[in-house]
Amino acid sequence: MATTRGRRTNPLRHRPQGWRLAIVGVNSAALALAFSTLSPAPAARAENPTFPTSVVDVSGTAGLAEGEEFVAANPFNPMDVIVGSNQWQPYSGNPGNVGVGPSGATDCAVFDSHDGGLTWTGQRLDNGGIGTVPIPPPVSSIPNPIGSQFEDFGNVISADQSIVFDHHGNAYYQCIYLGLSNADPQVWVFRSTDAGRTWGPKVVAFSEVGTQIQIDRPFLAVDNSGGPRDGALYLAYETMFYQAYLPEVYVERSDDQGATWSSPVRVDEDANRAQWDPREFPQVGADGTLHVLYDASPLTSPCPCDPSTPALVVASSEDGGATFRHSTVDPEVHRISSQDEAFNYFQELVAAFAASPADPNRLAVAWPDAGSGEDRILLRQSLDGGRTWQDAADATDDPPGGGNQHDHATLAYLPDGALAIAWRDRRASGGSLTSPFEVFLRLAVPAGDGLAFGDTVRLTDAVQAPTTGHHGNMPTEYMSIAGDSTGIHASWDQLDASVAFPDNVYRHVATADLPRPTTPTATPGEADIPLPNTVPAAPAWAAGIMLGGLAAALVAGGRRRRRAGSRPEAYSASIARSR
Repeated sequence: MATTRGRRTNPLRHRPQGWRLAIVGVNSAALALAFSTLSPAPAARAENPTFPTSVVDVSGTAGLAEGEEFVAANPFNPMDVIVGSNQWQPYSGNPGNVGVGPSGATDCAVFDSHDGGLTWTGQRLDNGGIGTVPIPPPVSSIPNPIGSQFEDFGNVISADQSIVFDHHGNAYYQCIYLGLSNADPQVWVFRSTDAGRTWGPKVVAFSEVGTQIQIDRPFLAVDNSGGPRDGALYLAYETMFYQAYLPEVYVERSDDQGATWSSPVRVDEDANRAQWDPREFPQVGADGTLHVLYDASPLTSPCPCDPSTPALVVASSEDGGATFRHSTVDPEVHRISSQDEAFNYFQELVAAFAASPADPNRLAVAWPDAGSGEDRILLRQSLDGGRTWQDAADATDDPPGGGNQHDHATLAYLPDGALAIAWRDRRASGGSLTSPFEVFLRLAVPAGDGLAFGDTVRLTDAVQAPTTGHHGNMPTEYMSIAGDSTGIHASWDQLDASVAFPDNVYRHVATADLPRPTTPTATPGEADIPLPNTVPAAPAWAAGIMLGGLAAALVAGGRRRRRAGSRPEAYSASIARSR
């Protein structure tokens, strides 16, 4: 079946209407009031929502490449769906596939649909650069789509976006912006009260100059618990691998719908120190507890010379991100070699994380693991709020030993507590990581202290050509699913009809079409066992390798270094300001 193409506008040409709010001269207090008083009215909910039953091309951008999707649906009206993604802008016609052009390497794009994903509108919410400039000759003589390369001129790299809905109907979108518009890597947060049709003014939630932290991979989470911190937003992030001190993970909180943000609080600890590129990801449990997953390693180095293996650690906070307890999800994970998962010269691991909306004690972590000799999707769950973790279960449905490689694990809970697991799979095309792929999904339902798995559903309409090598010099490291009462919303990237660049795509699977086990029986080998709460200490001889790796990373680092002697803990004032 061919992929459906939805109606859309070019995300580089369409500009949001925004709020009719003059922000010049508006102080922080006034902006906070505007954010807190402009609560959305509940949208009309479709009585019998109808979603497309095949894959829809969300972005459809010629000459541009999208990847690393986030999908979210409006809790008031599931027909309102938003997909955010990074957008690579390789110079058109470049035979070397270099992912840098006049508008930088990467930009931030967001797409909204209000008919259940059938049609889409795209936009870029702001510019890392100075916006559109005339195309200079002789470049203007090159056929389109070269013109799009000059629509955010001076952008350097704007990336690592994410999107969430709160249960009041507010949508939040964030991304790192760096370019001529600010000359300071900042995280800008935007709020929409109409499910992405329009977006309010940007708020600076993070500034490298203000914090003296070199940031990487910020992600949003929201408290929808109905508890004392209901509606609180969390922004978790990690230090850039070339920052001139040991890696760390941080979190900030906003209690006023993103208008102002707290000072950063460290999430990891010395006994469970994050490794370089720790791939943190936040979730908020049904009781309002904040949980942050990250990769930890006693050596902290991302280089292949590191003899240690990463561990997966969850930090949990019951006081709004002020203090954390830590537990080890898995003390020894085995990173796979997929070039679409991450660069192989980093010993990082991209894991998925979800918190049940039905049970505050139930959490789940999944990741692709090469420990068996082939890349399988392993899953661990916690039944006590992240204090202990069950044995790992193989979440895939194909028998091991066939050489089928899996990657891009992603998780989402349904409102009733069923867990959805999706991944990329090559069983139909030879099995190697460079083979064409399909995307599969299956449910796991609670069965006593374990999980019972249902049959697998294929999300892709057909086997897809590999995306590796078609997106400039950046990997497309993950995909996204979201669950609600209608079923599962899924978004990933696959090559467009021209087989030139990956596009964002979307698929909805209705609850009735998600097979559940007919006789819920726990998967064998899932006894609830406590794991050590600290990562094993590195041997003394490892310090030399760590320092050598740190020195090499500092040489490779491209952004300005942290000023000597400054620590983020010294910054007590809120760094959030409106622009």
